[in-house]
Amino acid sequence: MSGFTMGCNHALRSKELPLAAKGLYLVISSFCGMPGWRLSKSQLVQFCESRYALEKAWHNLLEAGYLKHRFFQMDRSGAFVHTYDLLQIPEGSPAYQYTAQSGRANGDCRFITGGDTMRDFTRIPNAVLRSKTIPLAVKGLFGVVSHLTLIPHFHLNPDGVRAFCAERLKRFSSVWRALKISGLLKQHRYPTGQEDGFSYQYELLAEPDRETPYLTNHHADGTVSTAKTIAEYLSHAGKKLRALRPFGVKTARTRSSNAAASVPAKAAKPPYTPSQAEIEAVRQRIDAGRLKWQYDAGLVDMATGALAEIENAPELMISKRTVPLADRAQLASAFTYDDMSSFLRTKTDLSHAGNPAAYLRTVLFKWMQEHPHTADQPVKPLKDWEREWLERVKEVRRRRLAAEAGQQNMSTT
Repeated sequence: MSGFTMGCNHALRSKELPLAAKGLYLVISSFCGMPGWRLSKSQLVQFCESRYALEKAWHNLLEAGYLKHRFFQMDRSGAFVHTYDLLQIPEGSPAYQYTAQSGRANGDCRFITGGDTMRDFTRIPNAVLRSKTIPLAVKGLFGVVSHLTLIPHFHLNPDGVRAFCAERLKRFSSVWRALKISGLLKQHRYPTGQEDGFSYQYELLAEPDRETPYLTNHHADGTVSTAKTIAEYLSHAGKKLRALRPFGVKTARTRSSNAAASVPAKAAKPPYTPSQAEIEAVRQRIDAGRLKWQYDAGLVDMATGALAEIENAPELMISKRTVPLADRAQLASAFTYDDMSSFLRTKTDLSHAGNPAAYLRTVLFKWMQEHPHTADQPVKPLKDWEREWLERVKEVRRRRLAAEAGQQNMSTT
């Protein structure tokens, strides 16, 4: 679908108008003025995720003063004619108002500009606004981001965008994530050189692209890693949702009689979760911070948790077999940075795993059994950039500890 709609910036900048209402405002704007088009909710619902979402956004527009509903009655037939005004600048006149007869046809919608602000618009692709799969809130957020990217020296980040939205943090974060999952916003992450420091850059697309990842990690050594594609992510998420059991473990339905009462099913034992101290000990031993410069940070964290579980869990099922702690602890405690780096280079595919954490734990333990002597191999010397980075990390930690010690001394005095 080609073409653009001139979205009104006044509505996009409004801090009182919800994102779904902004999305509906843009959808109506994309059709307003087209020959033969008539505004009706039955026409609009196909471009919304649900009838309820349409009704709520419609009410918000009327309440905020951006949409006016006018009606009058024909003399001869007595039929009511409904017309609409979409305003660039809201006004305080009644949302619903009976007016004298006019030459406007039923369902006619006209756009009323706000005087000298006629040029305050942003071009929004119709492919986004007239999509039948993108929710109204995502369309509204897309319009807000499109407008903000045109402001000179504006640095795009979620907190800056949220300043122009009525949503609270939790709801805004959900819509922001949906904008990325829809394939309209691509995110690039770059290391800043500081400890666990990253900067982000964003790319806004005119049409949804779900065949490429929405997140790309750029590492200090020049390598690039990406998350799974959006299509793979949605397919995997759908399988996990279908596999979930609501409200815990289902119990078998039993018949009770006067002789014997039904016995409640025994609650399933929760899986072992490593403590923060156990995870931190593993993180220090394998130098997880250094690994995150070379591999995906999420994968490193997942592998760290898996190693801590292998090393400390009293009972552990691997490939449907209980492996005693004595058979795991020695292998796991000898696991070093080089071992983990060699394992991560195998590029384990987690996209088709029903339980990625359990699958990674199984693959990691089998790899440890097949490579038991990796820890005995001589450690490779660090590269110059690695030594410099480690020194910077140590300096940052030293300053932080000194600052915390200073604050404690001030609080005690």
